[in-house]
Parts: sequence; C-alpha cells; structure tokens
Amino acid sequence: MSSHQSLASLGTATKYNFINKVIDGMTICVNMVNVKFRSPAFTATVQILRIVVQSKTPDWKVVGDLRLTKLKEPKKGQILIFKELEWQTVRIEASSTKDRDLPPLRLLTNCTRCRITIKKRLSDCFVMGCRLALLLDDLLWVLTDSQLKAALCFIDSLSGLIKKDTEVTRTKKAARKLEVLPEYQAQLAQQARVAEARDTMSDIFARYDFIETSYHFFCQKIDLHLSDDPGPGRSCHPDLKVGGAFQINLHCFQVDYYPYHLASGDRHHWAKYKEGSSPHTQWLTQAHAVFRNTLLQLIESHSTHSPLSRDSQVSRTGDSN
Repeated sequence: MSSHQSLASLGTATKYNFINKVIDGMTICVNMVNVKFRSPAFTATVQILRIVVQSKTPDWKVVGDLRLTKLKEPKKGQILIFKELEWQTVRIEASSTKDRDLPPLRLLTNCTRCRITIKKRLSDCFVMGCRLALLLDDLLWVLTDSQLKAALCFIDSLSGLIKKDTEVTRTKKAARKLEVLPEYQAQLAQQARVAEARDTMSDIFARYDFIETSYHFFCQKIDLHLSDDPGPGRSCHPDLKVGGAFQINLHCFQVDYYPYHLASGDRHHWAKYKEGSSPHTQWLTQAHAVFRNTLLQLIESHSTHSPLSRDSQVSRTGDSN
C-alpha cells in the first residue's frame, strides 16, 4: 500500500471502534504552557500551570472504569463523551505597543475547570455538537486609571481581530446548506418529538443529552476594584485630584451562549431560561416582524421589476419591426 493510500484510508470516516475509545479516554497532564501573542497593537503572554485533561462520569466524578465516562444510545446511533480540563493558575500579561506610557495589564486566576460534553455519531464518528462550561470559583482584579485605559485598548484591538476572524468563518460557513447543520436537525426533531416508550438506558442518555452546541461561563464571585491612588498612573480628571476608589461585586455571574440557534427556534431547553420573565420576548417578536416585512418587500420589488423589463424589451422589438 502506498503512502497516499494509507493517508486516504486514515481520513475516511469509520464507525466508532476501539481506537476511538482509546483516544477519547486518554488522560493528558502538562506541567506548564507558555503562549505569546503579537499584534500591531499589543503583545500578550499567557502562562498556564498544572493542566490536566481527563475523562469523568456524567456527574463529573473520577472513576477507574472508563466505560462509565461515556453514554451510548444505539437507537439514535449517538454517544456522549464527558471530559474535564482543569488548570491550577493562569497568568495573563498584556502590553500596548502603540502607547508605551500605558502600564502592562496583568490578570491572575486560581484553579479553573472546563467541563466538555461531546456528542458523536457512531456510524462515522462525526461530532454533532458540544457543550462547554467554564467554571471559576472567584476572580479578583485591581485596576488603576492607567491600567483601565490599557485594558480598554487591549479589548478594542482584540475585538477587531475577533471580528475579522468571525467574518472569515461566516464566509466559509455560508457555502453550507442549513439543512445539513446538526443543530437545525436537532431543533426540528425536538419540536416534532412525540412520546415514545424508552428503556432505562435511553432515559439516562436523554437526561444528559443536549439539543445544540452551547458555551457557558460561571463565576461564583467577581471582585473588581478601580482605584486612583497617588503616584504614577493618576487620573487627569479634576474630581479625582485627591484620589478615589470604586468597587464592583458580582455573585453567581453566568453567561450562556448558543451560537447556532435559530432565531425562531424553541428555547425551552436553554439553561435557566424562562420565556415569561424574559423582557426581550416582545422586541424579538417585533424584530422578526420587521425582518419578514422587509424581506417580502424586497421579493415583491424584484418580482415586479423583472416582468416590466421583459415587457419593455418585447414592446421595443415590436416597434422596431
């Protein structure tokens, strides 16, 4: 067998087999990771210590039997894999390259956990979706006036890079049809779901199953201190000439993001979502109505202009004859 044939055989889709079980059950331990970012606006370094990636049960407990870290549903032909990424500390330091007077921006976090649930298809190991939850115990950040300016400069330059990458990603995904997206199929299946008899294994799978890809962030406590103490980096604002401080405390801060959810899709499977108590329901309905009206007007304008142009061409041809 040639090298090209062997590489092609590795790239072909196969059923979920023993090799996939070994790869999905691997435990990875890394002592330290250093990453350095460079851009025209800033340079940043990220240092992560004591990284551990391991398989856990659906209740996020450590067990010796890897069979308990997966849930298989033969009727649907799907499998759920539960992995947890944990690190001891993260140190982030960013410096502006445009304004050398701005002090470096530093952020230090303690032990953090990232829980990942992956859904695969058994027939070809296709990843149908994932649920990622980033969990922090507490976060303390102290900023002076000059450091706050540096943070805003860093966020502005970073948002530009993210926006540019998002535009490229959207361009690539635009070629894909909506019907092939697993999130779209899952939402249609959820809306058309009927009651059916299920065994115990199916009930357990349904308890931990998710409808679509989602990302979650939760922090037990966030303490943000903005200070303007005497010394370097003082604010130029006249009301702060004698110094000042401002403290923000956030408890049980949570953010849920569903990037592929359809605007008109059902949201009952969202975490802690209550449609009746959500103030955005009214303006979301209004936004849908405005979009539909605009789309209909655009379609009608194109449908009326095309026949007129053809009729005018026919009349001109008749006049010439």
